[in-house]
Amino acid sequence: MLRKLILSAAVSAAAIGGFALIPAAADASPVPASRPAHCRYEVMYLQWGRWQCFGTYLNVRAAERAAHQLNHRGLPTRIVTI
Repeated sequence: MLRKLILSAAVSAAAIGGFALIPAAADASPVPASRPAHCRYEVMYLQWGRWQCFGTYLNVRAAERAAHQLNHRGLPTRIVTI
């Protein structure tokens, strides 16, 4: 009987102590956004002395992939945020 009482006290103390270590949800800070949600990326390439638009992308990774393909073809490229 004494063993059950000690075991119950130890379990409840561990549970209360465990909850004290968990931060409250209100204390959590939001993750800062690296760019606005409405941001778009335009891939430009240089042809005959003029910058031409190759495409407009919502994802920076897709824009970088398109620019890489154009660079592989030998065209100078740049990515413009619009």
